[in-house]
Amino acid sequence: MRLFFALWPDVAVQRALARWARSCHATCGGRCPSPDKLHVTLAFLGEIDAERYQALLEIADSVCGPGFELTLDRIDYWRRNRIVCASASRVPERLAELARGLVTRLGSAGFRLDARDYVPHVTLLRDAQRAPDWQEMAPLTWTVSTMILVETLRANRKLAYRQLQCWTLSE
Repeated sequence: MRLFFALWPDVAVQRALARWARSCHATCGGRCPSPDKLHVTLAFLGEIDAERYQALLEIADSVCGPGFELTLDRIDYWRRNRIVCASASRVPERLAELARGLVTRLGSAGFRLDARDYVPHVTLLRDAQRAPDWQEMAPLTWTVSTMILVETLRANRKLAYRQLQCWTLSE
């Protein structure tokens, strides 16, 4: 199983992000993901043996906390990866705590994770040819109320996501 934990926006936020992706595409080229695939990754796990699945559920249960608002207000270009993404100029402390707690507990349980600093973002374009002409955008505030465990599937050379488990983030 190829898995990751993510924050998945509601349909209204997906549509707004898709509009940003189309605007960026006009000047950057590349490929826009379909709106239903837009998300913020919390922790990418990669290939996981099915017998470790229950441990993932228990870890997620232990880190769930309150929901929060995430305001996306920047467009970034990651030249090395050739992606254009929406990001936040200020990362909410609750998001930082959720990501840090998840990564810490996953690492303690023996899951191998990326050692890079966590940078929350939504990938708007892949294979972008150049950076967009702008970096700031009208803020888009998203009330984050769930964390999702997602499986990545490949079918007919296309990428698909299947949401396996959902946790409610609430006070």
